[in-house]
Amino acid sequence: MSAKKVNTQQFPEPKVLREKNNFQNKSKQSKRSGAGGELRNPSPAPISPQVATQTHSADPVSPSTKDEIEKQSTAVWHGPNCPSCEDLASITKENMGRLQHHFKFGSIYSIYFRIMMALHTIIIASPNSNDYKKDSNIFYPKQAKDLCELSASSEIISKNQPELFKEAAKLSNELLGPTKSDKFNCDRYEDYLELLLKISQTIGADKDLVGDIDTYLKPFRPEPIGDGSIAMGESELGNDPRKWQETFLDLKHSPEDENFGYELKKIAEPRRNKASFELIPTGYVFKCHGLSTNAN
Repeated sequence: MSAKKVNTQQFPEPKVLREKNNFQNKSKQSKRSGAGGELRNPSPAPISPQVATQTHSADPVSPSTKDEIEKQSTAVWHGPNCPSCEDLASITKENMGRLQHHFKFGSIYSIYFRIMMALHTIIIASPNSNDYKKDSNIFYPKQAKDLCELSASSEIISKNQPELFKEAAKLSNELLGPTKSDKFNCDRYEDYLELLLKISQTIGADKDLVGDIDTYLKPFRPEPIGDGSIAMGESELGNDPRKWQETFLDLKHSPEDENFGYELKKIAEPRRNKASFELIPTGYVFKCHGLSTNAN
């Protein structure tokens, strides 16, 4: 069977997509007082990989002013005069690592199971699909692993690259649930993205899926992003904003979104607000994101 484009809209979205949105939208439920006692603006909705820059002004502006607004609203680091940047920079290196660990896990989990949906569609359409249970729940790690191993054994699907699918089968051991990130090795984030990109291209997956993986990989390319989406800077508070680029889609914000950084800081520092800290584990299997021991 030749590779073909697949339509995965018939399947429900992995729960992690909803969980990730809930994780980032917690700040919509509360506000913080800013200078002079005025309430800070609520945090913006999460930005998907394919969404372009968005302005917040209703007044007519010149093209040059609009370009500057767009550039500022999609930058990761605006400088110490941005309240959200100041709050994000004040997060300790350890806690920022844990926050980014969860963001990276969410990205890999959602991409992985979008690929599993595509493989499911391809296999059930194959005349030689008797070894596959068509009613399998691909969101169970064991069944996702079986799906990868079956794909590896098929020359038609694997295009003589079975090692890609065997590696994907191993990856299922780290993706045990949409909020269970303690067994995920975030230090291999780039490697996992490259693996999933190769698989998606091999099976002729939907262009939106391929495009989303490419977007997640932009910070790791020789010339990551040329539209101002990643702006480098140094923090005076000990946290290096240059590392933020690895999860730039989750940390993008406008300088006008003053509450954005504060709410993420509360999530990243559980001692300040334990009730809101439900998705990030307190211990990890792998020594990733800068850990020197198996638990932090």
